[in-house]
Amino acid sequence: MSRKSCGNTEGENVLCPLFKAFTPNTIRCESHVPDSNAVELRYRDTKKCDKQRKLYCEENWKRCEHYLSWKHMRWED
Repeated sequence: MSRKSCGNTEGENVLCPLFKAFTPNTIRCESHVPDSNAVELRYRDTKKCDKQRKLYCEENWKRCEHYLSWKHMRWED
């Protein structure tokens, strides 16, 4: 995959352990689905994507709906 198509241009700000990469309209994270390696959230509006990334990927990742799904699905009894 080329760096242009899915670049982590500001990855130093991202604290979430599930974060993989982003583009202006997408956020790619480690998957919570067994036997898959990534989940991609695609946004129609770049401003909404940027807001999601800043609010959750960079600041409050423990409250992110994707992180909570991942945590739930990976729960070990």
